[in-house]
Amino acid sequence: MTPTQLSAIRVPAWAWALLALAAFAVLFALQANDVVMGADKAMWLHELTHDARHALGVPCH
Repeated sequence: MTPTQLSAIRVPAWAWALLALAAFAVLFALQANDVVMGADKAMWLHELTHDARHALGVPCH
C-alpha cells in the first residue's frame, strides 16, 4: 500500500476507545504488580491499587 492508500483507511471511534481501554488496563495491571514503577517512586499509586483489590474482595498476597 502506498501512503495515500493508508491514509484513506478509516478507524471507527469505538476501536480507538477499545484500544485506549486496553492500554489503560495493561498499565493498571502492571502498576498494581510494581512492574512499571518501583514502589518507592509510586507508593501512593501502589497503595491505591492494593486497597482497591481488598475493597473488591480480590486476594493479592
